[in-house]
Amino acid sequence: MSDKTTIRIVKTDYTPVLTLKDGEYLRAVYVDGTKGEIRQVRYIDETHFMLGFRCYHIGEFAELMEANDFTIEKVVPDLDNQA
Repeated sequence: MSDKTTIRIVKTDYTPVLTLKDGEYLRAVYVDGTKGEIRQVRYIDETHFMLGFRCYHIGEFAELMEANDFTIEKVVPDLDNQA
């Protein structure tokens, strides 16, 4: 994907994990199978994105995933059931 609003999620060695479009959603999946909250991802530039209310560099987020032993998955939220 080379779209100017594509968000890259990478490992610490910068190998790709997932790509998302601006405005899509993701959540953390931990090694024990528990899943985190669904969060919207917003494009800033080719190496930065907003997750919730926090800005991350793609390398910083990779280190966070590694240190906390989780990966991420793309999610299509069921907006009708979020109250």
